[in-house]
Amino acid sequence: MKPIKVLIADDKDEVADVLNLVVQLSGVFETETLNSGRAAFHAIRANHYDLIIMDNQMDEDQKFWGEKLVAHIRRELPDAKIILCSSEKIPEECEPDLFWPKPFPSLDEMIAAIKQWFPQ
Repeated sequence: MKPIKVLIADDKDEVADVLNLVVQLSGVFETETLNSGRAAFHAIRANHYDLIIMDNQMDEDQKFWGEKLVAHIRRELPDAKIILCSSEKIPEECEPDLFWPKPFPSLDEMIAAIKQWFPQ
């Protein structure tokens, strides 16, 4: 069976650590963690990911913010699932598969969301 590849992108290390824990508790996944929208943009162009969990606003440069990255992911990896995280409301035109507000929902809810797409 092919490993499920997950990209976690958040500019705050402590948030990335929590997201990594959620992914690991959800099953056996191969994860990569990046700390900027720009790095995520380039990684998405170069790699295949099955699941992308990312912060909405990581960079000063707004062209790498969530709604633009979501559109980029839809073009590059149309089958990938996208979870967007933010402490603020996301724009209506932004269409992730799932939105997690910050502070995050319960650990159980987060794990259940991932398991619905990738049962082990």
